[in-house]
Amino acid sequence: EGEMMRPYIPVFNADFGFDERTAIHQHIATDKFITAGKHVTRFEKEFGAHIGRRYCTMVNSGSSALLVAVKAMGWKPGDKVITPAVTFPTTIAPLLHFGITPVFVDVEEATYNIDPAKTQETIRRVDGIVGAVIPHTLGNPVDPMLWMLFADTVEDACDAFGSEIHGRKCGTFGTVSTFSFFPAHHITTGEGGMVCTAHEQLNAEIVKYVNWGRACWCKPGFDSTCGKRLDYEVDGIPYDHKYAFDVAGFNLKPLDLCGVIGRVQLAKAERFKQTRARNFEILDRGFAEIEDLVIRPKALPEASPCFFGYPITLRKGNRAEITKRIEEKGVATRLVFGGNITRQPMMKGMEIIAPCGLEQSDKVMSSSYIVGCNHTITEEEAHYIVKTNIEAIKDGI
Repeated sequence: EGEMMRPYIPVFNADFGFDERTAIHQHIATDKFITAGKHVTRFEKEFGAHIGRRYCTMVNSGSSALLVAVKAMGWKPGDKVITPAVTFPTTIAPLLHFGITPVFVDVEEATYNIDPAKTQETIRRVDGIVGAVIPHTLGNPVDPMLWMLFADTVEDACDAFGSEIHGRKCGTFGTVSTFSFFPAHHITTGEGGMVCTAHEQLNAEIVKYVNWGRACWCKPGFDSTCGKRLDYEVDGIPYDHKYAFDVAGFNLKPLDLCGVIGRVQLAKAERFKQTRARNFEILDRGFAEIEDLVIRPKALPEASPCFFGYPITLRKGNRAEITKRIEEKGVATRLVFGGNITRQPMMKGMEIIAPCGLEQSDKVMSSSYIVGCNHTITEEEAHYIVKTNIEAIKDGI
């Protein structure tokens, strides 16, 4: 028998329980260090080993991870960078803050990912493109060919922890990749994110931007890892290496507590992935019965997605009325992030460069929504999500 259903089934939810609380209590009782310390360092190494990326730097959020990743690319104000129009706002916010010009590309139907053919056409039509910031939308892996079109890329894998394509994990394709551990995501650290790269020099820049811009590479709480802390000069003046600053940086470190929670969650990641896959399969089988009314999500044949949520695009009907009926039955719905982000108030007054049009992005904005397949949803709840949606969609047509 299935577990008792909750009165409200969330789209995104964390499995946070006894193991995590025990680890938190033990940390508080035994460790004096509060900011990023040994547990964050261990989590960074374990996370890197899990996804297959050599250098991982933990930060206080996925949004901060994107901020650092874009900054570390060295793109200049006025440079043009390709990105899909269907995205989460903080994926492109760093571009806007740093004066980099986003060049928008439409997404494909059913994958919700940037369209590879339109990406290539945009490169041909727009001069001065220096790179790309590309998310795996809702954890659905993008075509690996895309990464080869650019010298420098930021891979937004915040929704794609556990997803693979060609047997390779998402988060290992871009020059720099990012993850989020907000409670909505596949694993959580409360708040937190990760910046990952395979390049040693780039990692050194990332660490600087996360840690105030310091030239010093000592971890917080450590002195003179280089052995020359007090034998340093700034502009010819003898100066403590810990107070030499190479770049105008930020302070984006997490608490060590985030590393404690992350290590517990990481140990459960495969179980979470299996549960998500089961729930997604239940939903996908159910919605296949009304394929004349909805567009089901589609992945590339060689992809193994660990979906962040289950996206639905209505072929007909009023989305607002349909989702209201679904919510009234105790099933949460969400929209696909910012929809066509160029239509959001944050973009008012900005030049929108989208030479191939954004027709599908508009369709996502007007007709798509998400229901949950997260790892806290039981089989009984997954079947109830299907039933509730089908009834609402049929009633709303």
